[in-house]
Amino acid sequence: MIIDVHAHILQRESLLKIGYQRSDKDEYTLPGWSYGPLDTLVYDLDGRLQSLRDRGIDMQLVGPPPRFVCNLTGDLDVARARLM
Repeated sequence: MIIDVHAHILQRESLLKIGYQRSDKDEYTLPGWSYGPLDTLVYDLDGRLQSLRDRGIDMQLVGPPPRFVCNLTGDLDVARARLM
């Protein structure tokens, strides 16, 4: 069994609620960050599962991306954590 122990995930539905902006190409960026848009595999479950199959990975351990935890507004709380 191959396990990827470092992967990030967020629900697509929560991205706008936490301040991300959506482009016409279904890409999400966070204003104030210069890293560009999120990798689509962070919020595209079908794409993620296909990528895992393509790479022969059986399981992933997931957590929020750094931009979710290290936000610019300092508003980390229980409600925000539940959006993940």
